[in-house]
Amino acid sequence: MSLFDGLDIQDCKQVEDRIGGGSYAKFDTTGSYDVIIKMAYATVAESGAIGVVTIFEREDGATLTNTEWVTNKVKQTYYIDTKTGEKKYLAGYNSIMSLDRIVTKKDRKMPTTEKKTIKLWDRTAGKEIPQEKEVIVDWLNKPVTIMIHKVLKNKSAKDDTGKYVDTPEEVETIAIQHYVDAVTKKTKNEIISGAEASIYTKWNDKFKSDYVSDKRTIKDGVGTASIQNDGSIKEDNPFNIEG
Repeated sequence: MSLFDGLDIQDCKQVEDRIGGGSYAKFDTTGSYDVIIKMAYATVAESGAIGVVTIFEREDGATLTNTEWVTNKVKQTYYIDTKTGEKKYLAGYNSIMSLDRIVTKKDRKMPTTEKKTIKLWDRTAGKEIPQEKEVIVDWLNKPVTIMIHKVLKNKSAKDDTGKYVDTPEEVETIAIQHYVDAVTKKTKNEIISGAEASIYTKWNDKFKSDYVSDKRTIKDGVGTASIQNDGSIKEDNPFNIEG
């Protein structure tokens, strides 16, 4: 039985392709990178939210570990838009299903998993140790192109209530904006509709290697009212599911 069995997925409005306003080794600049999937497995947060951890590897050996949260703490893959009342898929679910469709060519609600023992870093042990995980086997060693932003944001920490909140301390990280087919450079939507690969070209024309997406809510010790949405597939998370 897979961890993904029995999720409350339902049918929601599909996200549109848009040109937007882990550890990452050499993946430290905005741009598009051809990679293969070295590992992919399901994970569960302390809150109960389910995610997918994917490890990408570039030809030169650089790796990027990325986690996408596909459900909230009650195993729903969607949220209710407070303005429209519509059910909308979580950004993480949209992202993972785009990747699944691109690398497997299959149209399904969730990836399938198999229990495998793999070596992963353990913080307590301070080294890699064998761990049993639900692995997405049919993703392994598949090629894909990832389009990433360098991001400046505030570090988060638990407050007195146990909720994660932003702190004045800043950190630079990497965020995946789109997945496209490694050969055709098409997004999932472009593959399904038969459209030309326009997102890849327009995105690369717009975002150069020196681009940094500023996601800070606290700047110079002062909190801002909101973060401007840069139009990427990474929509604001309506659930506090990091921990």
